[in-house]
Amino acid sequence: MLNMNSMKFSHRRFFCSGVFLLCLCSNAFAQGDFINSSGQQQVMKNEGHAEKKYVIKLETTQATKEYCHVSVDISYLQKSTNVIVDTTLENPDCAASGGSYTVAVRFRDGNGELQTVEYEETWQREDDQSLQSRQEYYMGENVDLINARVKRPKCVCAPIPIEGSDTLPPTPDQ
Repeated sequence: MLNMNSMKFSHRRFFCSGVFLLCLCSNAFAQGDFINSSGQQQVMKNEGHAEKKYVIKLETTQATKEYCHVSVDISYLQKSTNVIVDTTLENPDCAASGGSYTVAVRFRDGNGELQTVEYEETWQREDDQSLQSRQEYYMGENVDLINARVKRPKCVCAPIPIEGSDTLPPTPDQ
């Protein structure tokens, strides 16, 4: 059993951290706290004791875009000073969708130095079929292609167009 007189001179020590002001007490009880006969902790209110109550309101925004997963298959071939890159995009999450990806082409130039050139591509589809694309990129004279790869593929599901409307779903950058 705790004696209230022994609790009179105890003090709370606080450690505050972060935006939420998480406070941890080093003592289980502070001045004015005691345990009643039923074993519950109660707080005695002292005259002249001031209490402050802080309310922190956080607003969240709801996502306006529905992101999806896109897989990109790639094949490439050097043709003289150019590289031909064939891509196939598949998205099992939604039919109408659009997005972007980066094609990174790595080659050895005429001086024997490694070079990487990146090309940003965008895509859009209206149905659930895979999307195929062929692009030709210039590398330069006297170069040897090392590889081409896809980086940072992005996909956003497009809203379903309203019946009678001839407009296409917006691209993810709009």
